[in-house]
Amino acid sequence: IADFCNHYQRFLLTQYRWVIHVDSDELLVAEDGPAGLLARLRADTGPPRIVEPGHAVDLVMHPDQEAPLDWSRPVTHQRSHLVPNPEYRKPALVSRPATWGPGFHYAVEAFDVVEGPTLWMVHVGKAGLALCLERNRKWRDTARSETDEARVDHAHRRQDEGQMRETMRRLVTSPHAHAVPGWMSGMF
Repeated sequence: IADFCNHYQRFLLTQYRWVIHVDSDELLVAEDGPAGLLARLRADTGPPRIVEPGHAVDLVMHPDQEAPLDWSRPVTHQRSHLVPNPEYRKPALVSRPATWGPGFHYAVEAFDVVEGPTLWMVHVGKAGLALCLERNRKWRDTARSETDEARVDHAHRRQDEGQMRETMRRLVTSPHAHAVPGWMSGMF
């Protein structure tokens, strides 16, 4: 998939100044909102570059205090805990070709990666207990080649509801957890 996205990104950069790549359970969020980000990107005349967000967090459900997600309402009105996760500080916004590695967590051109201080990568994979358990089940059930098995072991993905509840509880009560900032509330 990374190879395909690398080639497709190069094609898109022949037609557009900027390309964003995130996984389906990630949101690239700007502190000044989508309109502010678009305005900044349109006005940008700087050199082509690869940008990673200055902030990377998991949006985590508190299993003892928060109800299952209602997808008809903004998720940030239903969840109140962000937990820093440096794994999601990954090159997501490019104006020059990038060569993403497996999982898109790095670019080979690391020398050209700069930080976007007002950008946040918000991973929503832990925003709901059922969502997380289903995602983990799918990852564990996906057939992989021997090479893929050796590269990434998915055995750590919890399938037990009790274990997942405890993991979420531990995350939201850790000293690193913090509240969803007011500017982000209701944004998604």
